[in-house]
Amino acid sequence: MLLLSVYPLKAGLRMEFEALGTEAGLAVNYVVSIAQLKDNRIVAVTMDDVNIWDGHSFQRIRKSREEFTPIPGYQGHYHTYVDKNGEVWIKDYGCLWHYDKHWRLVHRPLPPGCDDVFIDDNGNIYFIRQNRNNPILDLKVVRGKKFLFYSDGSMRCYSVNNNQPLYKIQLPMSDSLAVSSLVVTDRKRGRFYQLLDQRYCMMFDIASRQWSEIFRSERLHTIALIDSSTALITSYGGMWKINLENTKAEYIGQIQLTDGNYISSSRLNTVFCDREGTLWLGSYDRGLLKGCPQKPWTATLPAVICGAGLTLFFVVWLSFRIRKARKRKSHPTNSQSTEFIRKEPTTMALPGTSQRKRAEKERKPGNDQAGKHEDLIAKAMVMVQRNMGNQDYSVEKLAQDLCMDRTGLYKKMKAATGLSPLEFIRDIRLNHASALMKEGKHSMAEIASMTGMGSARHLARCFQASRKKREAGQRPKREE
Repeated sequence: MLLLSVYPLKAGLRMEFEALGTEAGLAVNYVVSIAQLKDNRIVAVTMDDVNIWDGHSFQRIRKSREEFTPIPGYQGHYHTYVDKNGEVWIKDYGCLWHYDKHWRLVHRPLPPGCDDVFIDDNGNIYFIRQNRNNPILDLKVVRGKKFLFYSDGSMRCYSVNNNQPLYKIQLPMSDSLAVSSLVVTDRKRGRFYQLLDQRYCMMFDIASRQWSEIFRSERLHTIALIDSSTALITSYGGMWKINLENTKAEYIGQIQLTDGNYISSSRLNTVFCDREGTLWLGSYDRGLLKGCPQKPWTATLPAVICGAGLTLFFVVWLSFRIRKARKRKSHPTNSQSTEFIRKEPTTMALPGTSQRKRAEKERKPGNDQAGKHEDLIAKAMVMVQRNMGNQDYSVEKLAQDLCMDRTGLYKKMKAATGLSPLEFIRDIRLNHASALMKEGKHSMAEIASMTGMGSARHLARCFQASRKKREAGQRPKREE
């Protein structure tokens, strides 16, 4: 069961993917390019259509093969740009489609003397005249400098203010290069990552002005930066996860879909990471794939079965201890055993609470509430365990599950355990979190999610508050 649950982690991606294909309204299942609009909608370009995903459905715009602006000078990678005005530009090996914000095709030729167009990451438009012998494949603007990437493997830097040349760097390649190229920018670190000749993934550091090879394989397609230390590269043979810190490459042979099926990563054509950090994959035959956070192990069927078994065992064990304690309390042999019996029921039921306060309460004559309400406490523990990963599981929902009103639940639980329902739920969550931390298999953020505590910060605060309360309960009273 464990091996099945962690298989996607061994594959390199902690997520599943939702397939958005023709059944969801996509024109065809072959996606060649992905971009994001200013309103966060996703553009998936297929061979003859532009498909806009709004989170619920696709809007389709026909990409006419008769109505386009010729750009014969461009021979680089397939590009989909969004300019600062929200208009979309699509480049496809000598063809340019330009759509306004209302998705109307713009019939406007390029300025005189220009035969190509590039748009930087800020949405600024650059019209240029290509050198047919050494065309520009990509253009990037970072920190007031404009970088042009040429088909011969050279990169030239210009000042954005006056367009004056600053320097020229040649890629350290001795063999001849093809004209396919794609460049992505890491603005935080001041680096470029370039796919060149469908074989090389190169990194250029702006500060040191040095090229270095990151990865090499056959028929590389697209690259996307997940963060400053991780990149994903699609290729003809499958997808690779690259650690940019040590240049180690991990092959991802297949990905998991939300319906439980797996598909080969060799069926992926393009990869894109949007502004919210969502990962999108364009495939040859499964359409647009949207990355979804993988369900935690606690939400899988093996975990549910295991959790139910453990809960049942704990309830039976708790009932046994409570009955034993009540019997010993009714027939004490000496003062020492009597004192132990008075402390044990609530201590075993709810570790982490104030033992001194519970003991003092239970020393009052006629107090036998713990035994009286043992079925209520057992059922409450089952309900909390069943909803362990649900952050929204509140006192109101617990009362509903027990067919009680909130006031009645408070009175009975306070009498039986010395805790309010809110404290009862919190202590059970903290106990489970403590057990998970001892295992050492999960991060604090994952444990917080698995126990319904919301965030690692909130979990830490609850632990600290619980520890202070426990220490205060153990501290002797100051003599008057």
